[in-house]
Amino acid sequence: MFHVQTIICFHEYLPLKEDNATTVFSTDTKTGIPYQLVVTNSAGLYRYVTDHIVCIQETQMDRILFTIY
Repeated sequence: MFHVQTIICFHEYLPLKEDNATTVFSTDTKTGIPYQLVVTNSAGLYRYVTDHIVCIQETQMDRILFTIY
């Protein structure tokens, strides 16, 4: 299990299977759909689309459990 540090940077998710997809917040993700991870630094100056593919497995109160491919 990975712990995502939300203080250091802001995370968004880009759906892989949609054409002209826009990023979604972690609260708007759906289980079983692969997403590409997008990271923005805390100052908002840099936004980086990573090569990491994540698949949301389960959402809990304040946590998201995911698998990295």
